[in-house]
Amino acid sequence: MPMMIAYHLPIFFLVQWGTGIPSVWGGIAAFVVYFGLYESFHWAMHVPRASEFMGRFRVWRFLDNHHHIHHKYMLSNLNVILPLADLTLGTLRDANGKRVKW
Repeated sequence: MPMMIAYHLPIFFLVQWGTGIPSVWGGIAAFVVYFGLYESFHWAMHVPRASEFMGRFRVWRFLDNHHHIHHKYMLSNLNVILPLADLTLGTLRDANGKRVKW
């Protein structure tokens, strides 16, 4: 994670410099939260015991299915936590393998 933060740090500084809005610490905090959720959820999706408990929640079942479609179509459904990014970037597929568009 420190390397990923270091990679994104110039972007956070550029946004702060360009807008005048203090955004470096907020950007780092958002990145840490997102990356922590991603790593935790992705791990749980591959551990059957964790998936059993989380499978009680509809949102989890949706995200888990979204993730398994990614394993079938490797260049699709890249975002485990926020599928809206896949919709926006055109990488979202449904369970039948069909691309989902706006």
